[in-house]
Amino acid sequence: MEPVQTLLALAERTLQGRGATLQPPAEGERLAEVEAALGSKLAPSLRVFWERHDGATAGTLRVLSVAEALERRAQVVDGLLPVAEDGERMFALDRQAADSEGEWPVLDAHSFDPEGTTFLRFLLAILEAEFSRKVECDPEHAPHWVAWAES
Repeated sequence: MEPVQTLLALAERTLQGRGATLQPPAEGERLAEVEAALGSKLAPSLRVFWERHDGATAGTLRVLSVAEALERRAQVVDGLLPVAEDGERMFALDRQAADSEGEWPVLDAHSFDPEGTTFLRFLLAILEAEFSRKVECDPEHAPHWVAWAES
């Protein structure tokens, strides 16, 4: 299994274990449309996610659908592609900073602080941070949250 496929499987398992709502796959035409609008291929980790799930919701985290990402492009600096929001925060991929494998780093769309090296690594990190907040805010129920995270 390729690394991006491994990360996708881990992200799916983590999302499902946290009761996330995963949307059906994005249509191939929609992926071609976003690539045409951007003038470049999508980052592999985002493409593989959208090929399986055109968006997701887990607690306060929302992974945007292809259509939502295109609609929200006007809300961010040129060169960024919005991919997720968590409360008031919006996260975007920086296509101008692609690495040698074509992956785009994830930034906070407003502060430009780095949030992840790839979309799927970002997704896993933000889900882990949510888990840590739950344990920190509710230490008496830590065993419950550990069981929840491991499911």
